[in-house]
Amino acid sequence: MVTYHKSLLFVALLISILDCASGQDYAARYKQLQDQHADAQIETLLSEWREKAPNDPEAWITSANYYFNKRQVVISTKPPGKDDFKLTDKKTGKQAGSISFEQDKGNVKRAADLLQEATTKFPDRLDIWCGLAFIYQESGDFDNELSTLKKMVAYAREHPAQLKWLKGEPLSEPADKFVPEKLHSYGLFYEKKENPDDDKRWFQISTLAAQQYSSNATAWNDIAGYYADLGEWQKARESLEKARQIEPKSVGVLINLGNITVQANDVAAARKYFEEALKLTKTEEEVATEVFVRVRKDILIRLGVLIGIPALACSASGASSVEEQVKMLAARYSQVEDQLARSVHYMRKTESGGATTVEQAWFNGAGDAIKVAVERTGPSGRELTEYFSLDLDSDFGWAGLFMLSRKETPLQDGGTQVDESRKYFGEKEGSNGQLIRELKKSARFKPGESTDTVHVPNVVVDLRRQPKDSRSDEERIRAESEFFDQPQKIATALKEAGPPDSNPFANVKGDSDKFRVIHGSASPDGRFAIALGFAREKINWDEFLDEGEEGNTYYAENEDDIRNYVVDLTQQKILGETGCNYFGTRRRYNHRQCIVTWAPDSLKFVELWDDKWASNACVAGKISPGSKFAGAVDLDKAIEKKTYAFVKKRFDEENGGSLSLQVNEVSNDGVIDLDASDYCSSGDCKGETIFAAGERLRLRETPSGLRVDILKMRRLPNDR
Repeated sequence: MVTYHKSLLFVALLISILDCASGQDYAARYKQLQDQHADAQIETLLSEWREKAPNDPEAWITSANYYFNKRQVVISTKPPGKDDFKLTDKKTGKQAGSISFEQDKGNVKRAADLLQEATTKFPDRLDIWCGLAFIYQESGDFDNELSTLKKMVAYAREHPAQLKWLKGEPLSEPADKFVPEKLHSYGLFYEKKENPDDDKRWFQISTLAAQQYSSNATAWNDIAGYYADLGEWQKARESLEKARQIEPKSVGVLINLGNITVQANDVAAARKYFEEALKLTKTEEEVATEVFVRVRKDILIRLGVLIGIPALACSASGASSVEEQVKMLAARYSQVEDQLARSVHYMRKTESGGATTVEQAWFNGAGDAIKVAVERTGPSGRELTEYFSLDLDSDFGWAGLFMLSRKETPLQDGGTQVDESRKYFGEKEGSNGQLIRELKKSARFKPGESTDTVHVPNVVVDLRRQPKDSRSDEERIRAESEFFDQPQKIATALKEAGPPDSNPFANVKGDSDKFRVIHGSASPDGRFAIALGFAREKINWDEFLDEGEEGNTYYAENEDDIRNYVVDLTQQKILGETGCNYFGTRRRYNHRQCIVTWAPDSLKFVELWDDKWASNACVAGKISPGSKFAGAVDLDKAIEKKTYAFVKKRFDEENGGSLSLQVNEVSNDGVIDLDASDYCSSGDCKGETIFAAGERLRLRETPSGLRVDILKMRRLPNDR
């Protein structure tokens, strides 16, 4: 029996050696035919290779690669894409079309079938499993990709010691580290696409990694990233805590935990995480830079108080003065008061302890809160608090807030004591959410006398002489967060309780079936806004309904006839197309966002579709008196080539530039102030500024339509 087993082993070894030798021969012949471009002979050779060397995995791998990489020549009139050849009309010299090299679906399927067969013959070869998953990924077949990855993981978990990689070499790392890192790379493919559907695919792959390799910190960090994008801070924190248990000295995990806990208003925990990160890294600036990259700028300013990090990314060099901020808030107050009559009004009255509380919220036609008021009346008198912000619905609502407080106290003689306070909050000394000015007035009124304080002079409070705040940093910042979040919480609660007390838009039909307003896009006077629509006769809006934490919004990224309109909210009427095609009614989808900047007169605007590293589109438009749309102009196209020329950087004529725009101001005379930058989006320089320029433009009407003239350009420091 022993001799018999040795004979079998010798035969198997001999076959393996012969397969290896024949495989090397076939590989050499295949390369020779490739060099000779002898395609007609290659397929015959590959078939023979698989037949004659059935135990050689390279036969299946080479065959699959051949079919997957095989291209067919397509000549068309469409513009050339990346790696295409441009066709030019010899007579006119103009572009006439392109020559492209496209995959054949039949060949792609054949490649997948070959690797599918190979996974059953050589299941220990992880490169084959990964190759099959890659083919499905490139083909847009996520279901089969995920199924392949699950089967690979199942086999790897059962046979961790016998796994191999390219050319049959052993894995470079233990399987419980190697496999989840491969899953991570497949997940990143979808995470980088930065849209809700692909985020879900990223989450599914990350979840697979975490479930099967629970001791892998990267998987839990990825899951936390998914939840953070959704604003589900508690779930994100739970996942990051698991990552931290695995890698307690990971600076990246600690910084992510700090960011998440700041968002969740757990300031004490945030301070702890950032301080731990500081102990593990070289300098405060490293942590500050990471925080700045990962969270919004205004949060970093608060964190400077917590951990002593200099707010280097948010210096006050470009900040508005106190006077300018107060003027802006005062102007916003007037704009809001003027439009209350044409706003949606919600109200709730409650009784408790002999006192009556009335909460009110007003929303414009875009569904954004513009004013919140709380009034309490009882035996001790009446107290009224009103909130007005530059943008109550924005993530940065507390960056500019005006609060009016009025207290009426009955006097023994039947008169009334009235005390009022007007507080303006903004940016001061590099920090947002600061009290920058307070005005007070007090007066006594006789019985029956009007308690209107319009003729009572304001007294400016000397903020420098205010009592020192004895609270700890954590207590103070938590209180500030609760204070600034309060108006939006009240507005949201009233809206969810519904229905509105009054709605001037309820009975106005107009073109309302053809559009849905983009949140945050309304003009200062509340009359106009930017809206999502389609170039089709009938629209089934239920197909695009996106139910989430922000209420019912609409999402239509994959549609090819998306249009953005300027609409008159009071008449629910479409005035015209902006030329932009932003795809949803939420103002932000992860890094992608729609930012609309209006002139104070509400007649000129800039619509910016921005992304992480570059702006996708930027248009400027004008509304003429009588609610007539004068038109729009492609702002990005108008300045792109001239900007690159000004900073002396090469401009790609075929693919265009990659400017990231920030609109600072649009004035009533059509002057637009903006910054144009170019960022490195990958490689060792990722996140670095290539150049930055400040530009001053003017929007003007001409007989042929709107035009943009560049008035001034200047270089800005890259590290501003």
